[in-house]
Amino acid sequence: MKIRRMRKEDYTEIYQLWTRSDGMGLRSLDDSVQGIEKFLKRNPNTNFIAVAHQKLSASSCADMTAAEATSITQQSTAAIAAKESASNW
Repeated sequence: MKIRRMRKEDYTEIYQLWTRSDGMGLRSLDDSVQGIEKFLKRNPNTNFIAVAHQKLSASSCADMTAAEATSITQQSTAAIAAKESASNW
């Protein structure tokens, strides 16, 4: 798994991930392409994504350090993997 800073080009894949995530509240203005682009411009060093097997597996949009984002992202990735594993039975 690779952790890197989020880019505006990641939006489509991130949005798809968000819509598949239980409990994820999305707002049409803030979570639009334009809203995320503005957020990334204001906070260029605090938003991260995780890529595993060339596929986006988690995102973190917040005012946090890379270490905090890595921890949250790893937890999210593990939860997604467990859910996918359980559905394959």
